Amino acid sequence: MNRSESIGNLGKALAKAQTQLTNVKVDSQNPHFKSKYASLTAVNETVLPILSANGIAVLQGVSSPDVKCVGVSTTFIHGESGEWWTEELFLPPTKVDPQGFGSAITYGRRYLLMAMAGVATDDDDANEASKPQQTQRQPQPPVIAPTLPTPQAEKKEEKQAVAPYPAEWKTPADAQAWAVSNNHCSNEFEAKASFKNSLKDVTGQDKSLDSNHLAAVLENFYKKHMARQSEQQLKAA
Repeated sequence: MNRSESIGNLGKALAKAQTQLTNVKVDSQNPHFKSKYASLTAVNETVLPILSANGIAVLQGVSSPDVKCVGVSTTFIHGESGEWWTEELFLPPTKVDPQGFGSAITYGRRYLLMAMAGVATDDDDANEASKPQQTQRQPQPPVIAPTLPTPQAEKKEEKQAVAPYPAEWKTPADAQAWAVSNNHCSNEFEAKASFKNSLKDVTGQDKSLDSNHLAAVLENFYKKHMARQSEQQLKAA
């Protein structure tokens, strides 16, 4: 989180705007995942007029430090005081072409703006699924008590347990070097950006890391890259 020295006036204006904001209506369909989502146009039409009416301007920028990484930033500026608040999000494009980069940029702009404004999507599918269903009551199967594992089985499971991340990782630099050497990241900059995202996932900020959160951040970083590797292997199969 980057911000001006004081954001008191910006905070008051944003708090007032949030009492007027509503959730964003879903208006688009994703045929690949068979799901609905709110387009960037719908997000802008819902959020920007309310923020503007309360004296808050919105700036969104894009950076591309590497062909495998897209950076999207969103800044709220309070017109009267000049106070500002900026958040940045790094995303990997699904394809290394203009369409892949454009999709990643649009995705980042939508979700970063909604997150900072404090709104969500009005998911019609979710609302429909949450309605109580009037179905005939079915007889319930008998409850069978679970079988407790034996001490021998518990010891076997402990031996088979997988470490949350490589044991040789002691510092963030160890994790980033691993990501580059194993082709999870193309260079040191991308590895650092990915680690910052893991830090933000765990702590809510990406500026400082204390020893109390080190293990959790390393685990998040490792699992994220292993999951991405599995997805790529499935697509290639």
